[in-house]
Amino acid sequence: MAQNAYGAFLSGLCTLGAMDALQLARVRAICRSGAGRRVREAARLTRAEVGRTSGVSGAAVSRWEDGSRAPTGPEALRYLKLLEKLASMTGVSLDDHEPVAS
Repeated sequence: MAQNAYGAFLSGLCTLGAMDALQLARVRAICRSGAGRRVREAARLTRAEVGRTSGVSGAAVSRWEDGSRAPTGPEALRYLKLLEKLASMTGVSLDDHEPVAS
């Protein structure tokens, strides 16, 4: 993990509770597996639309989906909640996918 990404991760953990840390770990696993992209595409939403709802740019969502960045902070938690709602709506699972090798 790059030093600045690690610092952002630690900073995020300091401001979030233990339950939020578990949710951060979950959303990062979802991103690594590609399930977030599959759910977004099944809902026929653009990265920009998902980004606006989550409080980030479409480019940030793209980086999360391609694995070049990990979601952090409150935006990551909003993204997770959105993905959970979209998964329920579309019937696409967030949990049944193996992580993509990095």
